[in-house]
Amino acid sequence: MFGAMAIGLLKLSSGHFSLEFEEEDVSDVVEAIRTEFGKAEQKQFVMAREVKFGGATFVFQNEWQDPCLVSSSLQGDQCLRQIHEKLSRQ
Repeated sequence: MFGAMAIGLLKLSSGHFSLEFEEEDVSDVVEAIRTEFGKAEQKQFVMAREVKFGGATFVFQNEWQDPCLVSSSLQGDQCLRQIHEKLSRQ
């Protein structure tokens, strides 16, 4: 289902997490979110997108072809850890 991918979970200075992945892995990350949490809600802003799933809100950024999902809550941290674990096992 999922191909080999480079995915990382970085702890930020805020104490929360950022899920880092390659552009070619975006569809796999979207599928993992859908599988684990259902369809995500999205709202586009100028420089980023707000994404909601699993009871948490995230910022999705893709500057310089370096996409990431950034958490700002404990619930979001748990969701990103769950996605990271799922995709790391593939």
